[in-house]
Amino acid sequence: MGDILEILSKYYPYYLQGVRNTVVLALIGVVGGVLCGLVICLLRMSKSRNPLMKVLRAFARVYIEVFRGTPVIVQLWVAYFGIPKLIPMPVGSLLGMNLECMVPCMIAVSLNSGAYVAEIFRAGIEAVDVGQMEAALCVGMKKGLAMRLVVLPQAIKNVVPALCNEFVTLIKETAVISYLGVADLFYMNSVVKTMTYNMLPCYLILAGFYFVLCFAASRLVGVLERRLRA
Repeated sequence: MGDILEILSKYYPYYLQGVRNTVVLALIGVVGGVLCGLVICLLRMSKSRNPLMKVLRAFARVYIEVFRGTPVIVQLWVAYFGIPKLIPMPVGSLLGMNLECMVPCMIAVSLNSGAYVAEIFRAGIEAVDVGQMEAALCVGMKKGLAMRLVVLPQAIKNVVPALCNEFVTLIKETAVISYLGVADLFYMNSVVKTMTYNMLPCYLILAGFYFVLCFAASRLVGVLERRLRA
């Protein structure tokens, strides 16, 4: 216990920076995942007979299977080495994180999250009574407009708790980004561990910070769920 308090008192700025960066990375990941997931969900659920839409629908299915069926660490390495060959990466830093490392990682995390969010949205849309769409069509709405104005608002309300849980998951999953040099909580703990040569207390502190972050986020999810049901 004494070692833990000593390390915290001396190196707490490193951990606070790591906590801040981890929350920022998780937020970027979940926002990117929601945007990507919604598009993929709508493509997958499209019933259009247009040849282009058939291709896009097949792409959406392959996308979901690939990103859900491969380890996130593999996706990160592929993005880290592959994306800079396709598009130039920004130079500089954000909150102490190297953008050349951070941007490919966040693209990979967002794409990975998007595959899961697409299934969350699909479940939310399917949970909306089919009569809602039929009623909208009966009053003269086109299908796309009915989906946007009638079905999606109800579906989003259904999936908000699941999206919040995805944020909690990303808080933990972003730990793998540290292997690529992004200064998240896990990375900053490795810095402290290297300076102190005291492994166990450092990892106990790390576990404590992750627990507090996830517990706080879970409580917020619970509050949000109760408000949505009210």
